[in-house]
Amino acid sequence: MILIKNANIIDGTGKPPFKGDILIKDDRISAIGSFPNMKAETIIDGFGLSVTPGFIDPSATSDHYLSLFSNPLQKDFLLQGVTTIIGGHCGSSLAPLLYGSLKSIRKWADTDLININWTAVAELKATLNRLKLGVNFATLAGHSTFRRDLIGEEIRDLTDSESEVFKNTLNQAMKEGALGLSTGLSYNHSRFVSHSEIKNLLETVSKNKGVYTTHLRNEKEGIVDSVKETIAISEETGVPTIISHFRPIINFEKQFKEALALIDAHLSKGNVFFEVNPFNTSIVPIYTLLPIWAQNGSLETMIETITDDLHRPKILEDLSDSGIELDKLVIAEARDNPYVVGKT
Repeated sequence: MILIKNANIIDGTGKPPFKGDILIKDDRISAIGSFPNMKAETIIDGFGLSVTPGFIDPSATSDHYLSLFSNPLQKDFLLQGVTTIIGGHCGSSLAPLLYGSLKSIRKWADTDLININWTAVAELKATLNRLKLGVNFATLAGHSTFRRDLIGEEIRDLTDSESEVFKNTLNQAMKEGALGLSTGLSYNHSRFVSHSEIKNLLETVSKNKGVYTTHLRNEKEGIVDSVKETIAISEETGVPTIISHFRPIINFEKQFKEALALIDAHLSKGNVFFEVNPFNTSIVPIYTLLPIWAQNGSLETMIETITDDLHRPKILEDLSDSGIELDKLVIAEARDNPYVVGKT
């Protein structure tokens, strides 16, 4: 047994902190109270310290950067008191897969560094259990991950049969523990996904009592319309909906405030929430800085576009007119090109 004595206890129920002792038996909290005469194998003096339940980080990216595999202890989270992290955001998850492709996360990490020996959520869980993660990990099912496995690099509507395959796979994923569905509607392969396709998939999420999270279709000049779309789909389906990293972008503060007011006005009708990043810097895939017309096809296709003598001058012209302060952007990571990291 372990006894934590004289700690400031914050129990997570919302009531004020209180002084007390915590008795732990067989890795579980056995009792909370005052135990002045209790004996235990290990006694921890909690005087001057606070004890809380483990925090949950609802928007982690350890799966996107594959650090679940390279750093399974996830010590950075533990040092902050975080014991549970939730991944699979922005339409990209490690499972479910159809053909074992993780193309949707290669914007963040080198997927060649891991051996993908799973397709289903249950198989992914078995793999992660063997790694003995230092935190609890839960995942959403990534819309883009499975959609790209299903139809490849094509940007088009799903056929009826493809929709049925998607819904069946999503249903199975949720039965195996996926928390719901996520979309990344501002990314190239999902930007033109229809409202009806998402609504159709959310029928399955609703039946399984799951949640829906979304990276908005437009976080800048179109953020108000994107929030309207998100509120509408939540009200139409009844699925609890979370806007991922809802943050003001430089030069679009006015539109952000309008979108925030819109969410506030619909609190009584819908079930819409949002989470924010607690910092003033964002990491984004560099291709998202290109003009929308140049964000077309796969990464390889975009590379051809920006190196083409016909398109390159137009891209440079559009970038100079975009209002993006390029000299303030810093390269955070560049696979196979480490010499540019840290440069503007």
